[in-house]
Amino acid sequence: MARWRPLFLLCSVALLHGCTPQPEGQTEDQKDPFFQQGLRLDKEKDYKGAVDAFEKALQNNPRNVLAHFNLGRLYEGDGPMNDPGIALYHYKKVIKLQPSEYPAEIALSRIKGCEQEIAKGVALVQADPQVMNELERLKEENRGLKRDIETLRALAANPPAVFTNPPPAPPPSGSR
Repeated sequence: MARWRPLFLLCSVALLHGCTPQPEGQTEDQKDPFFQQGLRLDKEKDYKGAVDAFEKALQNNPRNVLAHFNLGRLYEGDGPMNDPGIALYHYKKVIKLQPSEYPAEIALSRIKGCEQEIAKGVALVQADPQVMNELERLKEENRGLKRDIETLRALAANPPAVFTNPPPAPPPSGSR
């Protein structure tokens, strides 16, 4: 009996380990056909197609952490789709949905870069005097157009009386 005890313990541990819950949905999310298609298209450098596939995977399951992560990666900074705002959104979803598991740590490290990229774009617009001058010119033009619209609306609501001269009377037919 003592001989069988280690084998019994080993089998018990293996059996219990197989019954422990796995991270919810992660393996199912990876099996999603759209997720698989997104991975394949990404490898083939069809980035637009990969984005579409990952978005369809999110339609199937909005909690698909790896689809969010891959979308963040595709949209990140100098990434093929280059939209750090969208990348930031997807990385934050990764952290919200799965804060202490893969790929949250990677997403967390990439969030800072996305925020800096967004801030850089804002700072450049504020610092460029030509852009600021054009913005002021457009604002003034917009104010003038709004005044014109209000004037036209007021005229349409209360049209001015139109005075016309009556046509000349025809000469009397019998007199001459």
